[in-house]
Amino acid sequence: MKSRLQAFPAASSPYASAWHCALDSYRREGAAAFTRGLGATLCRAFVVNAALFATFELSMKALDQL
Repeated sequence: MKSRLQAFPAASSPYASAWHCALDSYRREGAAAFTRGLGATLCRAFVVNAALFATFELSMKALDQL
C-alpha cells in the first residue's frame, strides 16, 4: 500500500486515504495485492540480518580482546 500511495503526488492521487487504497486494491486484485513482493522482502531480510549478526559477533570478539 505504501508504494501505491507514494506513486502519485498527493494532489493527483486516485486514493483519498490509505484505507481507501487498501479497499480499492482488495476489490480490484483480491488478497494477493497485499502479499506482492513478500518473497523478495523476506530474502533480502535474511541476507541483511545475517550480515548484521556477523558484524555484531565480530565486533564483540574485537572488543573482548581489548
